Amino acid sequence: MLETVFFAASLAGLVLATYTDLKSREIPDKLTYALIAFGLAGHFFLAVSGNDYMLFVQALAVTVLSFLGAYALWHVGVWAGGDVKLFAALAALNPVNYGFIRDAFSLDALLWPGKPELFASLSLPVFPLALFVFSVFSMMPYGVLLSLMGFYKSALLRQQFLSGFVKRGWQLLQFSLLGVGLLAVTYALGLPEASVWPLLLALSFLPSLVVLAFTLASFAYASYVYYLIPFFEAMKYFAPLLLFYVFFKLYLVSKEEVLKQRVPTASLVEGMIPAETIVESVAGKLVVVKPLRPSEILSFARRLDFRGLQARMVLPEGGIVANSVRAAGLTDEEARKLRELAARKLLPETIKVKRSAPFVPAVLIAYLVLQSVGDVLWRVVFR
Repeated sequence: MLETVFFAASLAGLVLATYTDLKSREIPDKLTYALIAFGLAGHFFLAVSGNDYMLFVQALAVTVLSFLGAYALWHVGVWAGGDVKLFAALAALNPVNYGFIRDAFSLDALLWPGKPELFASLSLPVFPLALFVFSVFSMMPYGVLLSLMGFYKSALLRQQFLSGFVKRGWQLLQFSLLGVGLLAVTYALGLPEASVWPLLLALSFLPSLVVLAFTLASFAYASYVYYLIPFFEAMKYFAPLLLFYVFFKLYLVSKEEVLKQRVPTASLVEGMIPAETIVESVAGKLVVVKPLRPSEILSFARRLDFRGLQARMVLPEGGIVANSVRAAGLTDEEARKLRELAARKLLPETIKVKRSAPFVPAVLIAYLVLQSVGDVLWRVVFR
């Protein structure tokens, strides 16, 4: 019975937090503290009434660990403070996945007839981690929508996206065909499946024509032995690889033009997230630090220049005026200081800021999905 109350409290809290997040980008402390207290008190009551105090210990431990994990994300700037307390509250109410919607509508039998056990809840307290993973994925449609809108408006972005697309698509197809072909060859030779990976790595250092010859020969052998099965197996690998590449390139091409916008520095307000970190050095000079790009990290790694990478990651000495990695964005004081610096001509008249989306609606979507499908994520990953 209390599981129903926990679900109702979680849902009501998330709906209210979504409303306040959309309206003011803030989550009231009174709401999150009340949910934490209610969740822990409810599990303490369950522990006493059932003479099983591990229920309360588990809820308390998961709440503390969720808070510490979320706090670490806040500390590095990934989350805002309200998100930290909200996740702790949801952990207090849901140390495990109670699967309320799944049980209420018998979704485990409807989603996959004959395999209802895939949607069963685990007794392990991993629900907060699953909620985090699903929340991140729930944010993806927003970024994709922004990217598609940008592509619709910009011929240059479309050109950049299509540049090299066919070549990369062919490479992914060749990788899939080669993997399936080598799998058939290693099976015929009595080698373990894992031996395919070192073979693929070794072939990557050979000339492209040699790799093509290996691909055609191995896949021809696989098709001769297994007919059409290798083709369908290759497509099973190729399709998700191509989809991942499409989304990844969509992000890389559009992140500067679509996921960021230039606004007048004089119009900066609390909550806006600058695209670049601005530091006021000890000498009184303003230093603009561009974010570290993945291509830079790869470049340092290829040169084995880890000292250079460390130096690139360290900010100049001085006070941070604007931090590009803090999810909460500018404080009112920081926004006011940036406006003053722009008025004194110490900063450009315009500045790039990130287009951000409220995070709590994504958490609400993720919560409803997980309450519908149970712990299918962990059962699929670790089966």
